[in-house]
Amino acid sequence: REFGAFFLDESDPQPTPVLLDVVLAMAQDPLPDCRRGFVKYISAWKIYDATVANSLAKCLHDWHLWVRFAVIDWAARASDEVFESFSQLIDAGAGIRKSSLTKERGGDLLEGYQKKRGLRGIEIAHRLRAGDDIEEIRKSVAGEDSYSFDRLVFLATIKDRTRASLDK
Repeated sequence: REFGAFFLDESDPQPTPVLLDVVLAMAQDPLPDCRRGFVKYISAWKIYDATVANSLAKCLHDWHLWVRFAVIDWAARASDEVFESFSQLIDAGAGIRKSSLTKERGGDLLEGYQKKRGLRGIEIAHRLRAGDDIEEIRKSVAGEDSYSFDRLVFLATIKDRTRASLDK
């Protein structure tokens, strides 16, 4: 499955119904590379519908930082209409994994943490879309793992170097 996710990321296969079924199944795969492969594929092909949106919401709440970052990056580059729709979905609590703990044992607390995590991801994407400086976002978004911001800075340097080489 990991090799398939890698191949999907490295190749340029046109979406077909069979391939889309496989890609959608990757969103639920226990391997984080498969979940990240799902996000990257739907991002590359700009695929968005209710099923994809709900899978993306789960990936935004993912505990694996590569998967979470892939969704934040996707959201930062999505169309205004898609971003608004996705933001509303996250605000409504989509993608939160329901805790098996009872309310008295902290189940509500865990779900609350997840909701805040999803909203932080949307805030980061929203601010990136607005052109805010990554370091300013880092300072003002408490609780986000530094990996997300480090990766954003790294991608920005790649874009800057690419732009500079094209200007020569």
